[in-house]
Amino acid sequence: MQMEFSSATFNDPMLTTAIVEAVPDLSVDVPRGQQRPQSLSEDGVPLWTVEVMQEVTEFGRRRTDVFNVRVPSPQRPVLAAGPVRFKDLRATVSTRVQRQGSGRDSRITGVNEAIYWDAQAVEPIRQASDKGAA
Repeated sequence: MQMEFSSATFNDPMLTTAIVEAVPDLSVDVPRGQQRPQSLSEDGVPLWTVEVMQEVTEFGRRRTDVFNVRVPSPQRPVLAAGPVRFKDLRATVSTRVQRQGSGRDSRITGVNEAIYWDAQAVEPIRQASDKGAA
């Protein structure tokens, strides 16, 4: 599967849904029913996911894509639904090939690709208010 991103994907504002969640640390085993601790960046800063929406075109059809961008922040980012901009937005594509059999007799039975988004920071974009509207 080929994935193409335009420069607008990384430079244009995106729309947040205002949903911000802590990223759980999946490397820590916890007893059943207990919550996992929050993941930290390499610098020891808590990691959060910010849910965003963006219009995409696939096979000539427009649709809305909803995805999460992981950002470090000392406190939970408080965002209103609306435009946001990410500092140093990056996309990482992960490909997992599923095989059946082994050695020369193995064959590919499926390919799964996922995109993981992360950034250094998130900031809301202030919109001009309509002061003269009646």
